[in-house]
Amino acid sequence: MNEIREKIKAIVLIQTSWRRYMRFIVRPRIKRERIGEVTRLIQKFMLGYSARRKVLKLIADKKIQSLYDEFHRIDIIMKANFQRRIRRAWFKYKIVK
Repeated sequence: MNEIREKIKAIVLIQTSWRRYMRFIVRPRIKRERIGEVTRLIQKFMLGYSARRKVLKLIADKKIQSLYDEFHRIDIIMKANFQRRIRRAWFKYKIVK
């Protein structure tokens, strides 16, 4: 009977030691590893997001610049045409007068 009690005490001692080892050694290490993995995952997504934003901003800036150049070219042509029209109208007015 004593022998059985000793075995049970030994089993309980091993189980409690194992649980303590799991609680204080293994689980915190797994938790730290998971936190590290999650941190790297978040950093990866944030870097991708910021890179996409920069690329989209560069594309938008390039598009805006090309549109500005086109409208500037059209504006110069229209001003030149408008100046010619005013000059013609002025000469017609002077001739009539």
